[in-house]
Amino acid sequence: MRVIIADSQYLVREGLKSLLKYINGITDVEEVQNNIELHSVLSVSKSLDLVIIDFDNHAFNARDIQYIKSSFNQAKIIAITPNLNKHTILQAIKNGVDSYLLKECDKKEVMDAIKATIKGEQFYCGKIVETVLNDEDVSIKDIALMSCEPVLLSEREIEVVKLIASGLTNQEMAEQLYLSGHTVNTHRKNIMKKLEVRNTAGIIMYAIKEKLIETGV
Repeated sequence: MRVIIADSQYLVREGLKSLLKYINGITDVEEVQNNIELHSVLSVSKSLDLVIIDFDNHAFNARDIQYIKSSFNQAKIIAITPNLNKHTILQAIKNGVDSYLLKECDKKEVMDAIKATIKGEQFYCGKIVETVLNDEDVSIKDIALMSCEPVLLSEREIEVVKLIASGLTNQEMAEQLYLSGHTVNTHRKNIMKKLEVRNTAGIIMYAIKEKLIETGV
């Protein structure tokens, strides 16, 4: 797999490179410090699997996300930025960001996000979800991925949805619910089928829409 780290800060790039060494399948990691370097690299690239980018600084911007997707529409994009307002986060997702983290996220969360994104899933850290919920300047309908049709979930399935939206892994949910990992995975598959979504992000957005996530407001 080929990965580009797009960040103006040397220490951030070095930190991400050190994490990528522990992920199987990643064989080619390239760094760019600004969008001029990014566009130059993309113009001569034949393949690209993943871009990790901080688009909210002087070196990169939201248009670079669109450029990446237009050049390699199958490439996955993880945004790792300081905390931004809801409008900026939603616009980045609309432009093509697949997963979104904050620079304050810990090693495990970054690793989980990279692994999930590589597998085709979407990953949002808890504070990103809170920002989307707590900021009033853009309606939540802007990220509604669900239809308006009612969905009937069992009490157990609703419990699983809440835990998924809280960021728990299948194993952590199994331990908390005193279930086997297989049973939890079956619940997850059934939930995705009922909601007609293909990934964890769809489940999270359902939890947001139905106000199943505790936000403290």
